[in-house]
Amino acid sequence: MAYNNFDQLGTLLRLLDDDRNDLYLHIDAKTPRAAVPDLRRYMHRSTLTIVEPIPVAWGGYSQVRCEMRLIHAALESGEPYGYLHLLSGADLPIKTNDEICRFLQQHDGKEFIAFVYRSVNDGHMDAIKERIAIHHPWQERTGREDDFPTRVLSKAQKLLHVDRLKGSGFKEIGKGSQWFSITAEFGRYLIEQEPLVERTFRSSYCSDELFIQTMALNSPFAERLYDPNGDGRGDNLRYIDWKRGAPYVFHAQDFDELMASPQLFARKFDEQVDAEIIRRIADTLLAH
Repeated sequence: MAYNNFDQLGTLLRLLDDDRNDLYLHIDAKTPRAAVPDLRRYMHRSTLTIVEPIPVAWGGYSQVRCEMRLIHAALESGEPYGYLHLLSGADLPIKTNDEICRFLQQHDGKEFIAFVYRSVNDGHMDAIKERIAIHHPWQERTGREDDFPTRVLSKAQKLLHVDRLKGSGFKEIGKGSQWFSITAEFGRYLIEQEPLVERTFRSSYCSDELFIQTMALNSPFAERLYDPNGDGRGDNLRYIDWKRGAPYVFHAQDFDELMASPQLFARKFDEQVDAEIIRRIADTLLAH
């Protein structure tokens, strides 16, 4: 999922260009088409498919719709994929394709999804549940803005005990990082459950942080969740620093820290902030 920084995006594509990978790219419909360069010039071994664009809004269901559109495109290709990785244009791999494939072969069948909260008894869960339990009909328009009509509507629904999750069958709600690496099997399950996905997560607030976690927890794939620390938080194989930013944008001085990480991918990078870290990672991985 991308919308800007196309030189940086080209670097991401080059690093993933491998006989074992195909790439499915969604560029936000709000991005002027004239601003998008010929990205296929970066591809020599992978197939790059540009997915029909939709406008994507911060915190809106359009985030989930875009993810589902990418999953559809990959699985409808007929290729026998093992894993589907959701990346943003601000991500980079920090391992070679050989290392990534080796890790996935060693943990074949696991679902790599990160959780921040996943307990119905967690003190934060009521507020998190409200993101999808009550209607947020203007989220695609308001984005980060918390306007007065939205607050009034939310309060009224809570007073009326509106709960869109009734009858959903969900026993758990999970929250965590939007980015994931899942088996193609789980991807096919999500497509089969698309009516439930649409019913549950449309008219929501920031459901991109609940969608994959909640669907996984309430599916036969829950037992496959990769949880190396045994704390229920899982792991999505992404190195993301929330202590220094929201998230932190990596700089050249972070190179050694990034390359020493056991994770496969990292975010966030921005060529407008520090292009040197992007060049150093690319040069290192492409040299192998």
